[in-house]
Amino acid sequence: MADKSEFVGDGILAKNASWTFGEGVARNFSSHVRRSVPFYMEGHDLICGISDFFVKNDSICYELGTSVGELIAKLSSHHSNKKSVEWVGVDIEEEMIQKAKENNSHLNNVSFVTDNIKTYPYKKADLFVSYYTLQFVHPKERQEIF
Repeated sequence: MADKSEFVGDGILAKNASWTFGEGVARNFSSHVRRSVPFYMEGHDLICGISDFFVKNDSICYELGTSVGELIAKLSSHHSNKKSVEWVGVDIEEEMIQKAKENNSHLNNVSFVTDNIKTYPYKKADLFVSYYTLQFVHPKERQEIF
């Protein structure tokens, strides 16, 4: 069978059923996802609103599959009135984490780690966010995360 790779926009090449977020995807991820996923940014707003019920002073909060760190940055800003909130973005793709660190170097309470969301050693937390991430984890492995 021939290689069925095709460009999906923004210089991103993908094969059927084997999408990856490595190999240069981080460079154009933000613009690509905004155009590809309907109401993507509105989802960020909804998550911020829902997070009000969970985030308090001294909370620890995780974003699983943080990509380039846009959502976790928005959450951090949304809760800037709260004291000592720790935000941790976890992603398996080093390029995504590097871009997230570049984009958010001004945020003192946000950190990013390159790790597998299935095996990362989480602390007890008040909020876990996974926005458009779990569908890229094989169904047999999703239970390992929670």
